[in-house]
Amino acid sequence: MELNQTAALIKNELRKFAQEVLLEKADELDKNRTFPEDSLQKLAEMGILGALLPEEYGGAELDTLSFILGLEELSKVCPSTAFIILIHNCLFSMPILKSNKSELKDRYLKPSATGEIIGGFTENHTNNIDSKKVSDKYIINGKNPFLFNGAARGPFIGLIPDSENLKLFIGTKEKSGIKISPNLRSLGLNAGGICEVQFNEYEITESEIIDEPGLLSEINSLVQLGLAAISLGIGEGATEYAVKYARERVQFGKSIINFGMVREKLAWCFTRIELIRALLYDTASNFNEKKKTGPAILKYYAGKSAVEITTRAIQVYGGYGYMKDYPVERYFRDAQMINVLFHTPIELEEEIVKNSIE
Repeated sequence: MELNQTAALIKNELRKFAQEVLLEKADELDKNRTFPEDSLQKLAEMGILGALLPEEYGGAELDTLSFILGLEELSKVCPSTAFIILIHNCLFSMPILKSNKSELKDRYLKPSATGEIIGGFTENHTNNIDSKKVSDKYIINGKNPFLFNGAARGPFIGLIPDSENLKLFIGTKEKSGIKISPNLRSLGLNAGGICEVQFNEYEITESEIIDEPGLLSEINSLVQLGLAAISLGIGEGATEYAVKYARERVQFGKSIINFGMVREKLAWCFTRIELIRALLYDTASNFNEKKKTGPAILKYYAGKSAVEITTRAIQVYGGYGYMKDYPVERYFRDAQMINVLFHTPIELEEEIVKNSIE
């Protein structure tokens, strides 16, 4: 499809950034589980940390397609960086922007856009906390092993289990009763700054609570599109490396890219990539957060496809594909993480059926 001027510019600029800034450090960041603070500050200067925020808060106010294209380009080189950008924009800044709390908007949105703070989010599925209401405050205890962007040590959005609905709150490390662990030793997204957060008699005041039923559900569709874009980028990056290796690897006097079995694997990868890209671009161009089936299908299909594409990329490498000296195993691990975060394939199957028959 033909991209609008803004979308084409974002795609080209972030492709250039990924190649010139991220490429040389992506493997090292993964190996050392290092949060890419320097890269994020450069992205902030490009307006990407305020990608979806209005100009009044210092944001770039990008359309959905432009944002999705940016995530795709970053993911081709460093999926962890793209994941950080997704969490910061969609699950920290966006809930605050959509809330009715003007004091929260004034306090957090401009620093969020400039990169002064990197916002985080706790995964609801792994929330293991108890809460009790005392007067106009909530007291929470427990832990959540998935605090995304936790390594940034910035404010984050957490969830209070409530009998009626999930309430959101803004958590900060400056208050007492909170402890954020070092990076979680997860399978993939090692540079994504995933940490565990523990609460011990942590107090949440009314001014820190976002109590608007359905807010996360509205944002969920955009998150699913973002995760699909990251899956697409992972598939593209892994396939590019597989093609490069197949051209250079010589067996029986010729490059293995000429072997039928290798060409069959690459053809499968190219086909899946084109299908995901076409569906993703179309859905993002006509994005409506109230239409949930399309984004759910994309997250489901792209996530599973990325796992299969990276598996085939490893097979092109043969035994070398399973060694950390080559980047395809990193793409494989990252694909596994993206495939199960927020909604597992089984949960998505149920969501897709439910939305399609109602």
